[in-house]
Amino acid sequence: MRPLPARAQKVLWLLSVAATVFFLLCILCLKLQGRTLTGLLPPCSLYSRTGICCAGCGGTRALECLLRGEWLQSARYHILVPYIAVA
Repeated sequence: MRPLPARAQKVLWLLSVAATVFFLLCILCLKLQGRTLTGLLPPCSLYSRTGICCAGCGGTRALECLLRGEWLQSARYHILVPYIAVA
């Protein structure tokens, strides 16, 4: 596989920086409004019917903890979320 041209690499780098800045601004807006990520998502159908948390529920709670800087609690909710964030 051939490496990407320099111009394409620069465009991909700028897109990744723009996506990161956008993500951080969204998190900042949520914090300033006092809202949480789970308040924006629809309720889990498995949890609402059975009372059992699915892997997605744990992933959402883990992501919220990760965004607050609570790495250990994030790993308790869903072990893969901190690893995905580091990667």
